[in-house]
Amino acid sequence: MNRALDSYLRMLAGPVDGRDGRWLDVRWPQPSNATGMGRDFLPADHLNEAGALIEGLAARTDVYIGIALRNYVVKQDPTTGRERQVGDRTSVSHSHLAWADVDREDAQSIIDTFPHPPTMTVASGSPGRRHAYWLLDGSVDIDDVLTANRKLAGAFACQDPETGEPLRDPLNGNLVGGDLSAGTSRVSMLRPAGTYNYKRDPRRPVQIVDLAGSRVYNLAQLVEGLADPKPPKPPFVPSDLPPLGLRLENPSIDSADKALRAIDAREWMPRLTNVELNAGGFMPCPFHDDDRPSLKAYPNGSWFCYGCRIGGSIIDFACRLQGRPTRGHDFIEVRADLARVFFGVELPTPESLRQAAVAA
Repeated sequence: MNRALDSYLRMLAGPVDGRDGRWLDVRWPQPSNATGMGRDFLPADHLNEAGALIEGLAARTDVYIGIALRNYVVKQDPTTGRERQVGDRTSVSHSHLAWADVDREDAQSIIDTFPHPPTMTVASGSPGRRHAYWLLDGSVDIDDVLTANRKLAGAFACQDPETGEPLRDPLNGNLVGGDLSAGTSRVSMLRPAGTYNYKRDPRRPVQIVDLAGSRVYNLAQLVEGLADPKPPKPPFVPSDLPPLGLRLENPSIDSADKALRAIDAREWMPRLTNVELNAGGFMPCPFHDDDRPSLKAYPNGSWFCYGCRIGGSIIDFACRLQGRPTRGHDFIEVRADLARVFFGVELPTPESLRQAAVAA
């Protein structure tokens, strides 16, 4: 293993006594895979094995590695019943590193002005760009680390010359020069030192430009005084009351149907599933084995899963949740159940009409 990669992996793996039972997540482009990426998990205490894999891949393609070590998490495939290891956000609980992707050509000069020099700085292979890592004085809860990473990204972003505030891309709202996405995900992936960046021809090396293991920081002191450029939004919490403006009196079937479909999906979905949506309005899809929240609830009442590619209305969702067809008598009965739950009204169903006829 080359010296740069060896030093890099030792930094990511952290103290020897904390590596047992933890894993490095290595990925690379693989068009033949359904996800477009190949992936392997290597024990954090077997760095030579990880180094051999990465070096072999780096000779021909880009390689990426998860910055925060993964815990050993096993899920059961509902179709085959087989257990498999996963590396989604649920597999990351803490980290001994804070990090930032300084995505600007003058990255090094900006890093040099920061009062707390990174423990390790890596040239990413793109002109001037740097990845910065700070070794912490202990293992820290990952949510606290991600909050610190946001603040670091804000500190390295380009500044508005008039207001002094971080500049944002008008198209997507991302910081200019400080990549929020690289530091605010539990499963953040970056290029390891000792590999190559294949975005350009010829390929460019990913190199360590500064490394001082004696630079160890307390997380709170590292980001003291830095503003959070994107504080997390609180999860959507549904109220206990029917949605305002949708209470029905003497409803027709059509008006009840329209009212149900108009309820904000962020309101009805937690009630039907007892699962809290995240700040983006996503939840794990109940209709397939979902390693990460891929089902999105929309304010217009609709929903869509970006994993299994299905969606629809509240009635479609409730039918699928109960394993019932989305048409015919089952659809009518599910719609009536929803009208009763959300509006307290009774709609006619084939069964209620049959009972009424028998009683008559």
